[in-house]
Amino acid sequence: MIFNLTDNAINYNRPQGSVTLTTGTENGRPFVRVADTGIGIAPADQQRVFERFYRVDKKPQQDDRRHRTGAFDCQAWCDAASCGG
Repeated sequence: MIFNLTDNAINYNRPQGSVTLTTGTENGRPFVRVADTGIGIAPADQQRVFERFYRVDKKPQQDDRRHRTGAFDCQAWCDAASCGG
């Protein structure tokens, strides 16, 4: 899950952008936060990124032949581990 979030933050960032990983606890629960200086996800797409196989960027990627784990899978893993989504 952390790999996927970090990979997306790097791949969809601006040239010379930055990625920040923060860890800690809030209300007694651990968290990992990944933030970047990229363009973000349009409000219309924000809820859809958790749909299986949904992709904001519809362009074919060079690496589409390898398995890529998306937000849907990350959320499913987190739900299964009772992360709190």
